[in-house]
Amino acid sequence: MAPGDTLLVPRHHHMVSEFSSETGPLEAVLFFFSDAVITEFLAATSCGVTTAPRSKTALFSGSPSLREYVGALPRVYGRLQASPALVKSKLLELLLLLDLHDRQGQLWRFLAHENSQRARRNIKQVMRAHALADLSVADYARLSGRSVSTFQRDFKRAFGEVPSVWLRRARLDHARDRVIEGKDTIADIALVAGFSDTSHFIKAYKSQFDLTPKQHRLHLA
Repeated sequence: MAPGDTLLVPRHHHMVSEFSSETGPLEAVLFFFSDAVITEFLAATSCGVTTAPRSKTALFSGSPSLREYVGALPRVYGRLQASPALVKSKLLELLLLLDLHDRQGQLWRFLAHENSQRARRNIKQVMRAHALADLSVADYARLSGRSVSTFQRDFKRAFGEVPSVWLRRARLDHARDRVIEGKDTIADIALVAGFSDTSHFIKAYKSQFDLTPKQHRLHLA
């Protein structure tokens, strides 16, 4: 490795460095990518590559843009308490930046391989943790460590219904809680619940709860 290079290492592995220098200590920045970040990146950049990498690591040569990205982190965020949403966005930005410099597709192969090697996770925990995420059934399947067909079968066994029906109700239940709190606009609640069309959200809400969001708030007042 050369100064500025980026090395990706699989989960449950560690690296031992034999670095030595008379000019100063080794400085390295470590990034840890969650399953959710990896899944979102793969969904956003799907390139049809499904073969596993020959190497268990992925090495990227340093570049000015990557050095600027890493160097800016302590300057911009060093004294801030970053929210989980901000951390996630910065990790996605790093992966997308690496992807711009990856002409051989090794990043996508490496991360797809990592996703495929995950052990199966509790499907109820996965769904409850990510019910509001803008993910497809295939994304949820990858998050749970299953193929799509296995995920759909296990989901039906766990919840007694198909994913689309469960997700719709879970998101509307979350929307109802936000409506009751009364802090957010109906349009904002609709977006959080996954509805880009507010009128569609209002119709779905009334179908679920027999009241529109506004009627629900007036009823509670």
